[in-house]
Amino acid sequence: MRTHRPVLALFAAATLVAGLVTSSPSYATGPTAPNPATSGGSQAGTPVKPTRDSTPPGPVTKLQLTGNNAHSTSLSWVNSTDPDFAGVLIRRAAGGVPPISASDGTLVATLTTQQTTFTDKHLAAASTYSYAVFPRDKSHNAGVATTLTTATRSTSTTTGLRGKLADQQGRAIGSAQVEVRDASSGDTMAVAATATNGQFSVTGLAPGSYSLCFRTDSHTTGHSSTGYLSDCSGPRSHGSSHTGAPVSVLAGQMTPSLVEDLPTGGALSGRVTDSTGNGLPNVVIYTFDPSTPDFGPYVALTQQDGTYTVAGLAAGSYQVCFDTQGASGASATGYLDECYVDQPPRTASGTPVAVSLGQTSAGVDAALAVAGAVTGRVTDPGNAPVQDIDVDVWVHGASQLAGASRSVSNGYYTVKGLPTGSYTLCFDGSHAITAAAPYGYTNSCSGLMVDVVAGQATTLDESVEKAGAVGGAVTGGGGPVPGVWVTVSDSSGNPVSSANTDGSGNYQITGLTPGQVTVCFDPTYTAGGYQRTCHGAQADGSGTPITVTAGQLRTADVQLSRGASITGTITNASGAPISGVLVNAYGMVGFSGYYAQTDAAGNYTFSGVSADDYQICFDPSYAQAPSTGYYAAYYAAECYDNQPSFETADLVTVGASGSVPVNAVLSAGAAITGQVSGSDGAVLGGVYVYAYDPESGQQAATSSDYSDGSYRLAGLAGGDYTVCFDAFTVRQPAVTGYVNECYENQNGALVHVTTGVVTSGVDAALAVGAGIEGQVTDSAGEPIAQVTVETQGSDWGLSLSTDEAGHYRFTGLPAASLTVCFQASEGGANGAGYLSECVPVTTTAGQVSSAVDVELTDAPTA
Repeated sequence: MRTHRPVLALFAAATLVAGLVTSSPSYATGPTAPNPATSGGSQAGTPVKPTRDSTPPGPVTKLQLTGNNAHSTSLSWVNSTDPDFAGVLIRRAAGGVPPISASDGTLVATLTTQQTTFTDKHLAAASTYSYAVFPRDKSHNAGVATTLTTATRSTSTTTGLRGKLADQQGRAIGSAQVEVRDASSGDTMAVAATATNGQFSVTGLAPGSYSLCFRTDSHTTGHSSTGYLSDCSGPRSHGSSHTGAPVSVLAGQMTPSLVEDLPTGGALSGRVTDSTGNGLPNVVIYTFDPSTPDFGPYVALTQQDGTYTVAGLAAGSYQVCFDTQGASGASATGYLDECYVDQPPRTASGTPVAVSLGQTSAGVDAALAVAGAVTGRVTDPGNAPVQDIDVDVWVHGASQLAGASRSVSNGYYTVKGLPTGSYTLCFDGSHAITAAAPYGYTNSCSGLMVDVVAGQATTLDESVEKAGAVGGAVTGGGGPVPGVWVTVSDSSGNPVSSANTDGSGNYQITGLTPGQVTVCFDPTYTAGGYQRTCHGAQADGSGTPITVTAGQLRTADVQLSRGASITGTITNASGAPISGVLVNAYGMVGFSGYYAQTDAAGNYTFSGVSADDYQICFDPSYAQAPSTGYYAAYYAAECYDNQPSFETADLVTVGASGSVPVNAVLSAGAAITGQVSGSDGAVLGGVYVYAYDPESGQQAATSSDYSDGSYRLAGLAGGDYTVCFDAFTVRQPAVTGYVNECYENQNGALVHVTTGVVTSGVDAALAVGAGIEGQVTDSAGEPIAQVTVETQGSDWGLSLSTDEAGHYRFTGLPAASLTVCFQASEGGANGAGYLSECVPVTTTAGQVSSAVDVELTDAPTA
């Protein structure tokens, strides 16, 4: 299996193209941050949304072949952790060259955020196929593809390999995965598993030269109590760079007498209990070594008495985390996830455990704290129970999913394992299809801040309405167009649901709230060069609204028209092509965004482009240097024509048809690296990090990695940069968040960057923040929604809107004397709104100043 893994795949967000200032999240910056990418801030309630999100999501990782036969291949991967990640597009090409862009090859799957496996069926036997897995977000951005090349087996049962896997003493090893790789390319051509006696056989191979690699895990059996190390055949030491000694396979023969010897691994063990010492079964143990991210995580499950063993580990230092989602125990509200010892989950701040070969590091125990829960009943307006409603629990004021469940036949649901805190619940009934509701039920969020306390179950019932649906056929060039992304937006222009057309060009979107909607079609990820459009498109490109009715299907067909194209080649100063460059084009009138990635020859193409003037920028953060073939900071980002930023980019005029050439020669670049932590010592992942040079307008952005808090800002030109750290979405382990800052602290020191050099050690230790929460009411004590709440300091501020219950909550505030102001432009007894009001508040780090409530007075009439 040949996989191309971008170095930035370890980070949670993709890097911004130089100068694309409006693509950044619109939340507040640190005390001295001159952030050109933000204006104001937003937290709980109704966030301020970016007007144009042009940042692709980070790539998927650990793409691998998990099975194949003569007519199918099965893949698995780990999804991106970007907050707006919406799923993946999988495209396939025949042969050994994977699709380069999200419109190349054949679209074989459009998957959601929950899906991490796929089986491609009905393939030709003994044929080579290449796959590209493109991450996509809710704004239709497609990120860098992770690729894999493999082949289906032949139908022959007489050509292949057989052998026995044993340890270094000749004793059988069972339940190990066998990977058969092409000896020259390294592509995985077949997978199998060893039996209890260690024997394996792989048929259907084409004659040729192969290598064998063996993957072990905690399920692998054998004489060693500490498991075995994954390795490849031949006289090689353990490591990720192995190809294994080649084995020749001849036509009509099963190559016999292959006996391998795997070295003994190390192990760690422990017991997971509740606070009273009772063992907790079915807790998932995740073990990983941050220094070797290509391996692991290694997984085990606790037994009935709470004990576990993770075997087959290489010597190293491991983080151990405990996932309680399926845990059994006395607590009806579940237990809290954590990492060893007593550290919050999803970080690398736990105490490391040293592992040696042939030995078990025992006593890696955990006593898990009792969690809280949310429970309730979902009904229709007639109070009848509704099942199969998906219930998502979100951390209030953050894009962080804390738990999920589904209502059962009596309408009840329960989400356990929640830390003490405030949450918002959302109910998705789009898939709850019944005879009574042929198009499901409407999606809704409770709009209320639900407080959860450890050991208690908070009750929240919900009534869902019968939904309608929109469906139709998408055609173009005389035939159906599969793979078109169809989006339904409400009367305010907010996207509410989406789907892709099937192989016949048909689509159906259920779960829609009755009312007016617009339906738009994006064929960017399809072949044919079709333009984007909306149903009943007007002269300005907007769609004509249609009315959705409960229990009915509205038809919205469309015939797509072909557009123009933009093509180009990206090279370095020596004329060598640069592959992997992200190219972005943005229309000045239609505000359409197009994205592509250069292929091995440095070429890219945008097809289906509408007539407009475009700003085109080139992001080499994922580029491959021709001399090394490795992802690095060898080039600086730029915009056409040799401009440093989005604002200064020369416009490219594109007509209704034809092709416009736009080439670029990238100059040498640099990078900045560092780590982000909290003043409490916690590793902080998901912190938004950006660098900005006010002289040139150059900038880059990324997110810190969840495993160790590291980040890498690549594609920079030489200069002096302000580097800032925005922890807006970080709520763990400090529930009051962390205070934004720039390097170093409030001094805002500039970081000098030299072309061709990686500037390291630009670290940050963010102070634990403070919080403010309260409720806004009118003179009658009734809550007021959509009130703008702003915190004001000397040179910073945050802004949000109250929810339907009038609640608001800030986190990540500095410990200081602040002013909090409240403004509502509408409402009041006479419809003239309310008088604005400001109150002083003194905040304390690590604490939430609660009950900062205000009662707004009706504004006088004119």
